[in-house]
Amino acid sequence: MFSIYLPWDKFSGNTEGQCGTCDNNRTDDCRLPNGTIDSSCPDMAHQWHVAEHNNSQCTPPPPEPTPTQPPGCDPPICHLIQSEVFESCHKIIPYEPFIVACIFDACYMDNVTIGCTSLQTYADACAQAGVCIEWRNYTNGQCDFTCEKPKVYNACGPQVERTCNAWYNFKFIQTQNEFSVMGDIQLEGCYCPPGTTLMSSSSNYCIPSCGKNGQITALYNEGVVTYSIVL
Repeated sequence: MFSIYLPWDKFSGNTEGQCGTCDNNRTDDCRLPNGTIDSSCPDMAHQWHVAEHNNSQCTPPPPEPTPTQPPGCDPPICHLIQSEVFESCHKIIPYEPFIVACIFDACYMDNVTIGCTSLQTYADACAQAGVCIEWRNYTNGQCDFTCEKPKVYNACGPQVERTCNAWYNFKFIQTQNEFSVMGDIQLEGCYCPPGTTLMSSSSNYCIPSCGKNGQITALYNEGVVTYSIVL
């Protein structure tokens, strides 16, 4: 599974190919290079070959035989996917392929945290389907998520965090438009601590009050308190 998260204010209507046009409208994602919509996304994908320098096109490599699983390899972290932690998502997203991928990675890779990838991928799929799972606390620290201060981790946060920029909030949060369809989906990430607000979408400042024009407001960033006039 492969996914990319793009900021709407920069990429809305500004992409093409297998990922659609970044408009949160899945009905036009299977667009062909000529602009028409294909009824089959898998068939459409073959029309978007990327030319290499020698003008040849990408071709899939021949399948390799699946190696035999090492005897006795049964990583406990992988079974978290089928546990009650993810139970609310089991009927929506089948979990069996994710367990297979997790066991394979954990048994053949040297990285002890590689199993976290399958858990995160399954959790992301569940989130896209409307089910947010708080799962990292059940991995005994193996899959911790670290945030840059002052932001803190939130397993179920909004895709668009409210800021002190009224225009930004109005366009991407308050207004009913093409972005509203994704408003109910919650994803894990780093957010401002409770009681503070992100100063702007491009900053890492979390402030206790957005204030009014000319008001002096304290800014908290990485444990340092400074003061700035909000203009």
